[in-house]
Amino acid sequence: MSSWCLSTYSPPPKGREIRRCGYYLPSSPPPTLPPPGDPRVPAERRSARPVELLPSLPPPNGADFLLQQKSECHFLNGTQWVQYLDRYFYDRQEFVCFDSDLGKHVAITALGEVYAETMNSDKQIMQYQKARVDRFCRHNYEALNYEPTVTISPTKMDPASPNTILLCTARGFYPLEIEIQWLKNGELEEEGVAFGEELQNGDWTYQLQVMLETQPQWGDIYTCQVGHVSLEAPITVQWARLLIINTASQVLFYSSVSSFSSSVHTWMEGGAKLLRMMTLSPS
Repeated sequence: MSSWCLSTYSPPPKGREIRRCGYYLPSSPPPTLPPPGDPRVPAERRSARPVELLPSLPPPNGADFLLQQKSECHFLNGTQWVQYLDRYFYDRQEFVCFDSDLGKHVAITALGEVYAETMNSDKQIMQYQKARVDRFCRHNYEALNYEPTVTISPTKMDPASPNTILLCTARGFYPLEIEIQWLKNGELEEEGVAFGEELQNGDWTYQLQVMLETQPQWGDIYTCQVGHVSLEAPITVQWARLLIINTASQVLFYSSVSSFSSSVHTWMEGGAKLLRMMTLSPS
């Protein structure tokens, strides 16, 4: 029984690290898969495209085997730098890989040397592989941009503590790289900020929480600012605290507000409008 994965799109890795194909070490034990020149391999298959070359090979000694292809795209600064890797595996062991940065296939095992030489000498294969940087990687990068939705939620970890925990949550964004900052009254906050881990949602999108521990005072406006490649401009979501003032003749209420760009407060009694107390326009 054989299994073949024609092509998969891998999301950019965390940190956008630069990856390279492995290289063949003479001490690596080669698999027993027949090389392209083996007489059991049909002649018309010996210089086919990568997605067609390997599946035609018969299993060694009639045993079950697994053939896999894994295509990866890695990005840096959006699509300014794009690397395409086309990796081939036999029974979970990688034996040859195309690296767009090198512009050729490189061998990882002894078996891979034969395939690398064969595919590198085929103009049709090389033209196809080099075009994948744009057709596969850049195309999918543009097609798979998802904007984050951003919310702020206040909480208290310790009821006896004067500190308030503000959680800024960005959900449903892709690709992974995202910048989240906390600002207090327009100034960047660095103390009391803690970043959670990026969580996968199972549909290629991610979510991330950034916590700010602070002691908000009346008049303070906290802003969670989120930058992402899918956005033309950063998203800003704001939060202000609740204040109630008791006076001799009346009680003044100020409400806690979160996730606003502008806010009009209208107080009601029995469904009837009393008075518009204030309008906040923090932007």
